[in-house]
Parts: sequence; structure tokens; C-alpha cells
Amino acid sequence: MAWQEPVTTWGDTYFTHEDMNRICGNINYLCGTTLKDDYTTDDIPSRQDWAQVLLNVGNMVNGFNLPLAIPNYDVTPQNLELVESGINEAFKYIQRRSASATARRYVGSGYSAQQPPQNYVR
Repeated sequence: MAWQEPVTTWGDTYFTHEDMNRICGNINYLCGTTLKDDYTTDDIPSRQDWAQVLLNVGNMVNGFNLPLAIPNYDVTPQNLELVESGINEAFKYIQRRSASATARRYVGSGYSAQQPPQNYVR
């Protein structure tokens, strides 16, 4: 499943199968996991399914040392915001690291590893 922009402002909206698919799909996208991401209107995510979501989000938040709270097991708008914010921040962190790795490939090329030219002005 491709990356889908997380919903980070829940308010009083209802949690649907599409939300669970987006959350699980984004976790699969970031972590390479195989969480179920094809829930239908007939499916009811179990407490174990939600625990897997929280475990993966917690691992990302802790692993990337992100300053975010890890929600408890209740499926509330506040906890959904925390989950999706954690996923979104992990995505941004990975993007920054990827951009930084790309930039490091160019360090040492050109003038960066040599003496600057005579007409170089700082």
C-alpha cells in the first residue's frame, strides 16, 4: 500500500475501516511489516490488532527518539491523533535521514576535501 497522509486532527469523527487501513498501511510502508490493511465494513479490528498498531508506533517513536507520547489501548480521538502523529513524525524523520544520506554522498567531492581556490571568499 502506498503512503497516505495521516489524519492528525480527529475531533469528533468516527473511526472507520478506512482509517484502520490507512494507519496499518502507513506502518507497513514505513516498517516493512505485514499488518492487515484491507479491512472492510464487515471487519471489526480486534484488541490484538490495535495492540500491534500501538507496538509498531511505539517502536518507531522510541527507535527514532521522537518526543511524542505513546497512547494507551483505548481507541479515542486523542489516541488516534497520537498514533497518526507518531506515524507522520516517523515519516518525516525518515525523509530527513534519507535527504541527509544523499547530501553526504557529495561531501569530499569538488573543493570540500581540498584547499579552496585562491579567489574563494568566505
